[in-house]
Amino acid sequence: MLERMPLRFIAPFLLVLLLAACGGGGGSGGASTGANDLTASPGTAVPNASSNLCGYELGPNLIEGTVSKVHDGDTITVNGSSIRLDSIDAPELAQTYGAQSQASLSRLLLGQTVRVAYSKLDQYGRVVGSVFTGNCQYANLEQVAVGSAWFYRAYQCEISATGRDRFDSAESSAKAARLGLWAQAEPIAPWVFRNGSNPEIPSCP
Repeated sequence: MLERMPLRFIAPFLLVLLLAACGGGGGSGGASTGANDLTASPGTAVPNASSNLCGYELGPNLIEGTVSKVHDGDTITVNGSSIRLDSIDAPELAQTYGAQSQASLSRLLLGQTVRVAYSKLDQYGRVVGSVFTGNCQYANLEQVAVGSAWFYRAYQCEISATGRDRFDSAESSAKAARLGLWAQAEPIAPWVFRNGSNPEIPSCP
């Protein structure tokens, strides 16, 4: 067939055959798996077709890796790439309780092998996900439960109704017990510190 095909069509034809044999151009060597073909995934990607990890309904992509750095109370480095913990917002390092929030997350995750379930990257290219230790301790929820972060309700519709209830309950309990940042008379939410205002809280279906 190739000898009857005009020369200008042969190269594209061969390229199509090559891509088909390699499985197409969706990603870099299987670095991302699941429903969303995201690039630049940290750690080692493993299938997570059930979208369930440690009993939680989560994003369809699952990665594993070692936490090499804790930047603050809601951002870590896993195998060289940044992970932003979803559903929470921790005090900025320049805020009151910012250093304590970072220390809380460091005690929980630094040097640990973790699993991260996620469905998106943020505007800075970071994976936004739910982080679990080897014994299924949910780091995002733990930060809220010990008073080291707020439940970030501006993005509450991105998680399940059960997840929203868990985060809401954890924050209410920490606040009632005046744990961590809630020991302050009037703690300033990090989004107010950054932007000077409260975001709109969406109504979820």
